[in-house]
Amino acid sequence: MSTARATSPFHDGERFVQERAGLRAEADKVGRIIGVEIPDGANAWLAQRELAALAAADGERRVWCSLLAHDPGFLVAEDAGTLRVAARPGAGDPLEDALEPGAAVGLVAIDLATRRRMRLNGVVASVDEAGFRLRTREVYGNCPKYIQARERLGFVPAAPPGGASRTSAASSSLDADAAHFVAAADTAFVATLHPGAGADASHRGGEPGFVRVVAPDRLEIPDYDGNRMFNTLGNLAVDPRIGLVFAGLDEGPDAGRVLQLSGTATIDFDPARAARTPGAQRILEMRIERVVDRRAAFAPRYWLRERSPFNPRAT
Repeated sequence: MSTARATSPFHDGERFVQERAGLRAEADKVGRIIGVEIPDGANAWLAQRELAALAAADGERRVWCSLLAHDPGFLVAEDAGTLRVAARPGAGDPLEDALEPGAAVGLVAIDLATRRRMRLNGVVASVDEAGFRLRTREVYGNCPKYIQARERLGFVPAAPPGGASRTSAASSSLDADAAHFVAAADTAFVATLHPGAGADASHRGGEPGFVRVVAPDRLEIPDYDGNRMFNTLGNLAVDPRIGLVFAGLDEGPDAGRVLQLSGTATIDFDPARAARTPGAQRILEMRIERVVDRRAAFAPRYWLRERSPFNPRAT
């Protein structure tokens, strides 16, 4: 399939899913928000952010999603087509050494308190000790659906590599503790990659347990009503590689924990199967191939103010 975008912001996979869902005309209207440059009005908003999710592939071509957290000011629009990111994946993160010039990356900056988010996809222009520069090819805002409103309590410095309070484990499936962590989550971030159009990072949210652990190496992720563009599903329709990350956002025994999963995913369009999950219009089935579970790896601490009013609830 062709990846040309001469007359459309959408690639072949996105078009396939839009047509399968009967939403191509709506997608064309919504797709007008996609630009190639950072709008002037977004500069100040980006500079105030403290959290972003990063999508990229590692040296083995596995797709991962990482979390970048820093004091406001780590995201700076140097010009309309360049975002300076003064942060890098931390020690033990699968993408710790993966960023290099020319690498496809996707970034979603998010403000949990106001439920605003912005996606910036492109390629790495340069890398240094403090971070990297992203040369944009897609920039657009997203709706606030399914984002749980959280207020920041503060930052707890992540433990240094090898520190006594830091533990890390890598495997090919979830153990019982990790499965419980996923089953209690109300927020996740997803990474996908199209071989021609590049990487994309996206937010997913719902009531706790919206991501279902079917087996130690298999998850089910509901696809709720969204922006009609199907960026994540469109990438998966062409390239099944996927990364997922969960974090211990709030105070408690799992505070600061980061659980990263990499594997492949398929889209089940069967309406009968989707109907068994409240609010789902399709089901993503993820096969887990790699798991990285790190403690004391995520610095921000939040308190949950309100769950999203859009979250589907069991009846």
